Amino acid sequence: MTFAVQSRHTKLGLAGRERNWNYAQYEVSELRNAFGRVGRTVPVYRNADLPALINAMTTQPLDAVERAIRAGDGAKFDAAYVALTDTCNACHRSQEHAMVVITVPQSNPYQDQDFRVPKVPKP
Repeated sequence: MTFAVQSRHTKLGLAGRERNWNYAQYEVSELRNAFGRVGRTVPVYRNADLPALINAMTTQPLDAVERAIRAGDGAKFDAAYVALTDTCNACHRSQEHAMVVITVPQSNPYQDQDFRVPKVPKP
């Protein structure tokens, strides 16, 4: 999860914080794909059908994030992103990994990437 999912979750949060909706849409799609890759790589974890678990827990929160992005609604994005983050932690607890606590990013760990909406030079 750390390699495939965590960076996408962080980048989605940073893009949403900057209200960079085009980039946030890209990252929510990448996050969905990352969850899919995890499920394909580890189809069974502790007797749990991991793809089914991931789908059951993340579909609604990801859909809510995506609706907020499409609407360009910052307040709805913030609430949906917190709910998605809470879902990550609930899943971790359900799999006896309560020590893995995901948070809303407070700073940009990607010093080589700007998450603000790009300024397009005027011709």
